[in-house]
Amino acid sequence: MDRTLARAEPRLAADAAAQRALPIDEGLHSDDDIRRLDATYGKPRHTPHPAARAAATLAFTVLLFLLGAQLTYLYRVEIARDLPGLRTVLSAACAHAGCTVPYPRDADRIAIDSSDLQSEPGRPGHYLLHATLNNRADYPQQWPHLELTLTDAGDNPISRRVLAPSDWLPAGQVAPAFPARNVVGLRIPFAAPGLAPTGYRIYAFFP
Repeated sequence: MDRTLARAEPRLAADAAAQRALPIDEGLHSDDDIRRLDATYGKPRHTPHPAARAAATLAFTVLLFLLGAQLTYLYRVEIARDLPGLRTVLSAACAHAGCTVPYPRDADRIAIDSSDLQSEPGRPGHYLLHATLNNRADYPQQWPHLELTLTDAGDNPISRRVLAPSDWLPAGQVAPAFPARNVVGLRIPFAAPGLAPTGYRIYAFFP
């Protein structure tokens, strides 16, 4: 046998024995091996402490509740409009928070279907306005204000007045809001001494 080969075999055997004798941790926890394993399989997941996980869950729940409360406050009118059954609950909650839940104010859905202005016989300067007010919305609304403008023969305004709901609501009308798809007949007497109107304009609005 070649002497060189004979000397190499004991050396190889010794190197193999030395490698087998190395602690397992020394081969697995070198920086190069860790980086190679992380690149291949991803970094091992870190399991949070149960107390930290519980605190994070509690914080998330509180933040979610606060967000829900804020959104409910901001959109309380829309929620009460679309879900009328929740109006009582929202109003009770607002009573504790110092807010209110007003009814919608959609003037485009309120129309004056007909109107007529007459002077009262035997009472110069006194007039009587008849009108029919219609809430065409599918939900109750706040009672609107009315603006009445008296005009002359040239359709120029000579007098204008704004009527709050308390000025024109029919006697006995106790509804807190203008019911959905509802019509209300108005009879509004008023005085305009010294004027001789020949026409008028009237419309509903929300101030």
